[in-house]
Amino acid sequence: MADEASLQLFAPSSTEQHALLAQWSDTSNEHESNLLKRWENDVRRAAEHGARLLQGDLDDADDLAQEARLSVVRAVRRTPNATTPYLRRVIRNAVVSVVRRARRAITTNSPRGQQLNENMEAPSEDLEDPTIAVARWVAILPDRLRAVYELLYEQGLTQRQAAAIMRVTQPRIAQLHKAILRRGRAELAEVA
Repeated sequence: MADEASLQLFAPSSTEQHALLAQWSDTSNEHESNLLKRWENDVRRAAEHGARLLQGDLDDADDLAQEARLSVVRAVRRTPNATTPYLRRVIRNAVVSVVRRARRAITTNSPRGQQLNENMEAPSEDLEDPTIAVARWVAILPDRLRAVYELLYEQGLTQRQAAAIMRVTQPRIAQLHKAILRRGRAELAEVA
């Protein structure tokens, strides 16, 4: 079997390359397993540091370590002759990327989420249910606009089908639809 060192020592012909690649892919699971064992200390150290940055626990460290392991395997698959500094950078970048994603996430546990929770006001009791407000608004629309609304939104027809039913052109339905939307934005702004 050929190992990485023997692959670097000579430049084989294309048929030899295919044979070596097939042989390497047969042993890639073993190769990846050995690679991960070799880098486990670096992965754990980076994952624990990342978990401390997140004020997390061992589960966070395990998740970060798994992400780093996957990144190492992907990097070695892309670049079989990866150097030690490159793989250390891959591990670090994988952990930093997860930490940044977690910090950007706004949850009720995050400082930003807690701040938003404190600043949020409870909905006022005098606000009307939006669906009721829209139903009332549709009821007071002019007949032609109400007919377009019902065909497009309640019956789910296309503008072309609505035009055939109302015996107008499709561009005219588009104009009426636009008028409905413009009027709705103006008149229902306080409901939303």
